[in-house]
Amino acid sequence: MNAAVVSLVENVVKLLHNFSFDAAKEALDDFRVSSVSLAPADDAVLSLVQCLSLLTSAEKGYASLAFLGPKGFLRKETGTRSVYNLIRADLLKFSGEPIALAMPEVHDRTVVCHLLRQLYAFVSARISLMNCYEKLTSFSTVRAINVEEIAGMVEHCLQHYAGMFHHPLIGPLQMAFTVECEMLLYLLKCQDHLSTVRFTPSLAALREAQYRLNGWTSEAGLVSPSSPIVSWFTFKQSPKQRSLPALLVWFQQFYGLLISKFALYFYDVLSRQTSHKEFQSYMAKLPFNYPLKIASFCRRYDASNFFVVVDATELRHGEWNGYKVPSFEQTTTGLENFPIIYSYPLERPTYLLPSVVMILAENFERLEIQDRIWSSQDPKKEMTFFIARIEKSMFAVLVFKQLRSEKRPFIVQFVNELCCELRCARLFQSLKSGGK
Repeated sequence: MNAAVVSLVENVVKLLHNFSFDAAKEALDDFRVSSVSLAPADDAVLSLVQCLSLLTSAEKGYASLAFLGPKGFLRKETGTRSVYNLIRADLLKFSGEPIALAMPEVHDRTVVCHLLRQLYAFVSARISLMNCYEKLTSFSTVRAINVEEIAGMVEHCLQHYAGMFHHPLIGPLQMAFTVECEMLLYLLKCQDHLSTVRFTPSLAALREAQYRLNGWTSEAGLVSPSSPIVSWFTFKQSPKQRSLPALLVWFQQFYGLLISKFALYFYDVLSRQTSHKEFQSYMAKLPFNYPLKIASFCRRYDASNFFVVVDATELRHGEWNGYKVPSFEQTTTGLENFPIIYSYPLERPTYLLPSVVMILAENFERLEIQDRIWSSQDPKKEMTFFIARIEKSMFAVLVFKQLRSEKRPFIVQFVNELCCELRCARLFQSLKSGGK
C-alpha cells in the first residue's frame, strides 16, 4: 500500500482515537489536495479515503451523543446512524474481494480491501453499541430498569466483534471500542450489585471501571497520566486541557453516581475504616454527597428520621455489613430480615422497624411501582411515614413526628428525586440531551 495512504490512515485513526475530529478532517482535506492524481482505477483507495471522511463525521456525532437526540415524527433520518449505514453500504462492494493475489499492484489492492472489510466490522460494532445506549434511554422512561438485560447486550456486542478489526493501522479503534464496552459493562454490573447490596462485587466493578476510565482518557490525551481520577471519585483536569466529549462526560457522571451511591449504601462499613474527620473529608469530595443532602433536608423540614431499609428475605448474598466469606451462611429471622443500611441521625431507629415492616407487607403491590410514594400514619406513635421503593429490595423511609400539610409536596418531590437518582433513571435519561 502507498506510503502516503498508510500515513494518512495511521494519522486519521490516531486523531479519531484522541477525539480530534477537526484535525482529522483537515488531514483528509490535505491528502485530497496532494493526491489529485489518483486514478479511477484506484477505487479501493478512493473508497478508503471517502470512508475515513464519513467516519470522521460519524465518530464526532457518536462522541457527542447526537444519535440519541430527539427524532422528529416522519422525518428522514439524517444523523449519525445514517452516516454509519452509508459507510456500510459503500463498503459492501469490497466484501467479496480475494484475500491474496501474486502481482504487487493487486496485492496492494488486496491490503486496502482487507482494511475496508475491517472498517466495515468496526462500523457494524458501532451501530450495535449505539443500540445498547438507545436501550438505556428507553429504560429511563419505564418503571422497572432491567440493568441485567442491557449488560447482556453489551457483553454480546463485545464478544461478537472481538478481534474483527485488529489490523495494526486501525488498532486504536479496536482498543477504544473494547475499553468502552468493558467500562460500560462494569458500571452496569456495579449498578446491579448495588441494587442487591453486594459490597465486594460492587467494589471490584468500581475499581475495574476506574482503571479503564483512567486509561481511556489518558491514552486519548484528554487527561495527563500524572493526574488520573483522584482517589476514587473526581477528575483532576488542567484548565489548559480541552473539554471532554459528551460520551466521556457521561461515563464520568455514571462512575461518580455509583461511587456516591456506594458510599451511601455502605456508609457504616466505610466510616469504620478511618477517623470521622478524614471520612467526612472524603465524603465532601463525592460528586453527590447524599448523606449531606439527606441531613440538610431533614433539618429544613423537621423530619425526625430518614433511613434506607433492605427487604433481605430473598437476598442470599447481601453484604450490607461488608465483606462476607462466600461459604458463610447466616440464618436471619423476623426483623433481622430488614436491616437498616443507612440512617440519619446515625443511630438506627430499630424501634420504628415493626411499623415499617407492617406498612411494607400491607402495601407490597402498591410499592412494586418504583415511582410510587406511599404515606401512612401511626396513631399510636403519632408519626407519619413516607416510603418509596428505590430499587429491587431497597426502600427509602422518611419519618415525621409532626407534619404540616403544606410540607407534603416538598417531601414527595425530595423522595422521588432521590430515588430516581439512586436507580440511575435520571442519568440514563440524560443520554438524550448529550449527557447534560
